[in-house]
Amino acid sequence: MLKKLTVLGVIFINSSFLYSNEILTGDTKLSCEAILCLSSNTKPKECNPSLNRYFSINHKKWNDTLKARGNFLKLCPIGDEGEKDREFTNLRDNIIKNLKNGCDLDKLNVAIKSRKNLNNDEYSFNYQIFYQISPTLNQSCKALASSVYTNINPIYTCDPNKWYLEEDWKNGYEKVAEKSISYPEYRELTSTEQSEYAKVSFKKYVKYKNIPINKNCWIWSK
Repeated sequence: MLKKLTVLGVIFINSSFLYSNEILTGDTKLSCEAILCLSSNTKPKECNPSLNRYFSINHKKWNDTLKARGNFLKLCPIGDEGEKDREFTNLRDNIIKNLKNGCDLDKLNVAIKSRKNLNNDEYSFNYQIFYQISPTLNQSCKALASSVYTNINPIYTCDPNKWYLEEDWKNGYEKVAEKSISYPEYRELTSTEQSEYAKVSFKKYVKYKNIPINKNCWIWSK
């Protein structure tokens, strides 16, 4: 923890006057900001210039992109002690350099996973499609979370074994059977009461309740 505070503290000190341009300017300033912003689970709007600059570094060949991004990150002055710190240089020279994007909850919570199940019963023979927010971290988040110099540790709060029917997923709520009755029982209901039931077979009617689907499954660990 002390090493973490020491090296990132140096970067922060060098970057503490970023907006007054009293210490660092140009790409040197942006490189320090990029390291700080990509290492944090909080990215205020002030991070936009540095992140846009960093991810705009692209060449036709990926190896050339990696080299150029690595050179950009090394513009941030961290001193001899920082260069000797293998944990930090690994973050700068390997993890951040190889990122294709950062790690943020908005992207994790729109990563949808689907599967098909064969529905074969006495009334139908077809495939049903099910959806969920993927419980698997993307490569960028995995890489950043592996470093002691980041506070990036997203956790999945939904049930990874829970899948939702395509119709329910699109509606935003799950139809859960609350009560089932037979056809004779259905005939005894008033028209208003009958409207609350759906016919699932010739002999069976079901009353459903709508339960909202939580699609914000990923949160930051506190």
